[in-house]
Amino acid sequence: MRIRDTISIHRWYFALGLWLIALLAVIWYLIIPTSCARLADIAEIRADMAVATRAETLPRELATLQDEAKRIDSLLASFENQKAFREAQVVEKVYTLADSANCNVSKVEIGEPISVGDVVEIPIMLNGLGSYESIGKLIDGVENCEYATRVRQALLNKNGKDEGTLYLDFVVMEGQ
Repeated sequence: MRIRDTISIHRWYFALGLWLIALLAVIWYLIIPTSCARLADIAEIRADMAVATRAETLPRELATLQDEAKRIDSLLASFENQKAFREAQVVEKVYTLADSANCNVSKVEIGEPISVGDVVEIPIMLNGLGSYESIGKLIDGVENCEYATRVRQALLNKNGKDEGTLYLDFVVMEGQ
């Protein structure tokens, strides 16, 4: 082999090496940054698509939530109506018991319901005036009422010979 052929081969290797270095430089300085910019653009477009998709499903979700809110609101109104009806029934029952016992009840107050375990207690306070016998009948009627009741306090003040003023504090118990 001649020296000239060997130098010619080395020139080809040298040229190939320069081509590879140039190719790597182009890849490193041109293709990689461009690709990274494109990947960032693609990620941004994906995020925009996710927002657009969310915007398309948002009215359906909003309608579903509004329907749920309306349902809960109607249930709340129903529960409030039932509560008002029960309280009216209890007050009516107390006045009926007082009338049947010949006792004058002047004031009936219903307090806020109190949760005690699995039971809701509704405190009721009343003031009444009557004979001792009629007051006893009223207390007996409250204790033996169709509702589950518990007398917490009964205060009796003497007004006359056979009359007294009653302050009665009791609770009506309801299961939850």
